[in-house]
Amino acid sequence: MKKLKSLIFYFFLILILSFDINSNELNKKEYDCLVNFLTNLGEISNVGKNEKTFEYEFCNPLLVSLPTEIKCNQGSVTHLDTVQSNTSYIIKDELLCFDNINSFFLSNISYDSTIFYNSLPKSLIKVVFTVTNFKFSNVTIDLQRLSISIISQKIPTILKFSWFYKTTEFVLSSIGFSSNKTHSITFENDLEDSQIWETNYLNIISLNFPKFKNVKGFVQIELIEGFNQTSWSNIKEIGNVTNIYIRTKFLTEFPSDHLSNMRSDSIEKINFDVPFNSVKKMCNLSSIGKSIQTITFSNCGRDFSYNDLMPIILPNNQDFKHFLLIGGYIKNFDILQYKNAQHITLSNNLMSGTLPPINSFNSGRLKYIDIGFNRINGELDDSYCEFDIIVNNNSMSGLIPTCFTCFFGLTELNLKSRFVGNNFTNLDQPSSPSIISPNLIFSNIEIFQGQPHYKYFIFGENLGGGWIDESNIEIIGLDVKFRLIKINKLISLYSLSPFPSLVTLSYSRINSNYRFTLSTGLISPKLTKVEWISNSQDLTFDGFYFSYNRSIINISIGNVTCQVTSSTFYTINCTLLESIDPILIDIVSFITIGNLTTQFTLNPGVTNNIVECINGCGGKGICLSDIGKCDDCSLPYIECPIDCSNFSLCNNQTGLCSCPLFLIWFGFNCSIPLHTISAVSPSDTNGGYASIYGWFGNIHTDQQVFIGNKQCIPIYNRSESEINCEAPPGTGLKSVSVIQNSINVTSKDIYQ
Repeated sequence: MKKLKSLIFYFFLILILSFDINSNELNKKEYDCLVNFLTNLGEISNVGKNEKTFEYEFCNPLLVSLPTEIKCNQGSVTHLDTVQSNTSYIIKDELLCFDNINSFFLSNISYDSTIFYNSLPKSLIKVVFTVTNFKFSNVTIDLQRLSISIISQKIPTILKFSWFYKTTEFVLSSIGFSSNKTHSITFENDLEDSQIWETNYLNIISLNFPKFKNVKGFVQIELIEGFNQTSWSNIKEIGNVTNIYIRTKFLTEFPSDHLSNMRSDSIEKINFDVPFNSVKKMCNLSSIGKSIQTITFSNCGRDFSYNDLMPIILPNNQDFKHFLLIGGYIKNFDILQYKNAQHITLSNNLMSGTLPPINSFNSGRLKYIDIGFNRINGELDDSYCEFDIIVNNNSMSGLIPTCFTCFFGLTELNLKSRFVGNNFTNLDQPSSPSIISPNLIFSNIEIFQGQPHYKYFIFGENLGGGWIDESNIEIIGLDVKFRLIKINKLISLYSLSPFPSLVTLSYSRINSNYRFTLSTGLISPKLTKVEWISNSQDLTFDGFYFSYNRSIINISIGNVTCQVTSSTFYTINCTLLESIDPILIDIVSFITIGNLTTQFTLNPGVTNNIVECINGCGGKGICLSDIGKCDDCSLPYIECPIDCSNFSLCNNQTGLCSCPLFLIWFGFNCSIPLHTISAVSPSDTNGGYASIYGWFGNIHTDQQVFIGNKQCIPIYNRSESEINCEAPPGTGLKSVSVIQNSINVTSKDIYQ
């Protein structure tokens, strides 16, 4: 019985497969055309016949053998890929027979160019040829892709842009080695003003560099050995090209003057993969255009320098981000040459010199530095914590700053590899992740594509570098997008849903030491226990809603400051700066984290279990923490004179409207931002442009910024997350204060 069922199953399976294969049988016209076409090409033997009808099974992939491939749909050929064995046959207008053909691939094609290009079916999208001594002509239909691979082209050939401008993608490449002896091909740009070649991908080989006037899109050009070097003058006529990649294997003069004269507000990326044999003068690209983002020189040779310096003056437009120079020779490394870029990669350039402290000069817009595989010496100081940096395989020494080594425990990222091959003394000594100090704050709701996105900021110290993205950092259990705003200082987060009251920030799925509990609201610190060891100046606080950022925590026991030595969301350790009389009882104490304060009382030399007073005594009286009661319970009841609104609540002990602790606003209607300071980007010691990061809301009444006791003025720009101002000259460690809306917020010892 089982055997019978198996036979029935296979019978129906074969029947279904046969029906599927034969459901795309060609109509008679295309069947006859394909028989004739493949017969003339010498490839009909690659197609098998039906055993009953003795007709060719063009649409049955099981009966069509390589190098021929055919695809059919609803009685028509849609794809034909084959070779031409019979080279004496000349193809003319045979493709017109196939009404719905989308793609045509043919190797070793022989055709009549005067007829063939004018006889392409309108359904055709892709045409790919492999050929020797190809004859070119005008392409008259809109073609998505025309790709021609040339074995050799010894016949001198001039190709005109107007022949191909109706193609969206045009590729003219060589198979194997190409030189002026094997590929005699040049291009002429004959496009009229009304003819715009909009290309997704234009990839050509040529004996000249043509003008690209009226060309819009991505261009890649390989210059053939023996190319006309005077044609470099055409590089300044780049048209509307957005991305150009120029390559050759052969030594060429560096076209410094012509590049300096390039002007285009369309060009975004320039990539030279070219060995240059000399540089006669500096190349000034400072005014190339407002859209340039990336400039790359790779394999440029050991002669690519000018007076022992990098021979390029970089663009100064705001969008410029990346400069890469690999495989050149820069005898003297001067970091000031690169301050117009955000990211620089200068690996394998035989560079010598030192990395100066960042705060000794204006580093401009630099954020990422890769100087691996060079000869740089000296040390890295803490000023480089503002950067993503790669210095592997140099001659550096000293200590790697802890802002980097605190992440060496993330074995899955292998950040240590950025520093190997030097003489650092702490390469194998990861710092504790306890110095990572994130804080979380809600910003606002932004609408993207009709959907609300909840925006948050993580601010603090040692938060990580440019490697931060969704693949290696997460809010556990939530779908969150991360954007690094300031390295090690500030990260923005976007979520389609609001965060719960507590979240876990995780840098690692395997190492729990890199997980941090954060609160989404501004909630005053909650104490459960304070351990005060007898005859000791050290105290340990247990509770929650603390902070990993020690710089924003202030603790006073009576009139004595307790200096914080370590902190997490749940624990704080601090040391008293003065001794306290052990016979005192119920010492009135305060813990302030940011702008949030909790009052409590302590008894010296014992374990203090903290009982929270209801409502914090309503802002009046003292909370006796050992019993959880206020010392004055006869609090008045006062009506608020106005209606509280916009989440504000009436405090009936004061008669004033106040905002709940979880809000980051204040005022009688909770409309004024309660701002915070998270990080700074200082000027050099001579003063100058400085940035203050944090959350400043969108109301900035009477805003002032102070660095130490000197005002940072003028204020150039202000936004929700950043203030830019002119810092005064000075040295040493200073506090930063931001005053706005009659509120003064100070971050201690943050500016250096």
